Amino acid sequence: MAKSRNNSKANNDTDRYEQREKDDSNLKTKITLGFDFFLGQDTKGIGQTWEDWHQNGLIVSMLHKLKHLCTLTPGEAKSEGSLKIYGDFPPNSKFKCPQNLKSIDSWGTIRQMGNGGKTRIAGFYDKNYVFRVVFLDKKHEFWPTD
Repeated sequence: MAKSRNNSKANNDTDRYEQREKDDSNLKTKITLGFDFFLGQDTKGIGQTWEDWHQNGLIVSMLHKLKHLCTLTPGEAKSEGSLKIYGDFPPNSKFKCPQNLKSIDSWGTIRQMGNGGKTRIAGFYDKNYVFRVVFLDKKHEFWPTD
């Protein structure tokens, strides 16, 4: 019985993911960003602050990337590889999921910031398709296998 429940959950997760992908590809509005859930670092100190990124020369490339993303639809950003949506919080992440965001099923990363390829901004899509920035990840620790 538990096995069929697990299969049912996996099917529901797949269905939700496929529906979001379809919605994203049909969405004509440009990406909007939100910073109201921004932490930079998690409770274990994984991740960085704005100040860390400034000291490491990452702020300017990040701002250029965010400006560029706001000219794209979610489908366009995914097609060019700048945006990747994974679903649930990554199981092998070195980051700890904030307690108030445990139910989020649309976690993803902003990528390709032109500084060696490892740097990511992690966050999630809300129901209004606003990408909420949560973590800064210069060491590729949010979703280390991708």
